[in-house]
Amino acid sequence: MARIVSRRALARWKADPRVEDAYAEYDGFDEADGPAYWVSLRPGFCCDPECHTIHEVYVREVDFALRNVTPCACAQCVKEGK
Repeated sequence: MARIVSRRALARWKADPRVEDAYAEYDGFDEADGPAYWVSLRPGFCCDPECHTIHEVYVREVDFALRNVTPCACAQCVKEGK
């Protein structure tokens, strides 16, 4: 059975002040039978050193990645943060 998009999770992520945008798409990521989630972080935040986008298959994986978001002062964040 295919997984469906979690609108509740998307709304929760979009309400996070560190998040610029969040959406789901059926992109075949990890050959999953359902959507993959994309979360773009605002300038000044990263999930890995200088990585500003979270791309995961499951809601719990995005939630885990968001718990590990840290402040970022890379050149891109400094430039975009003005």
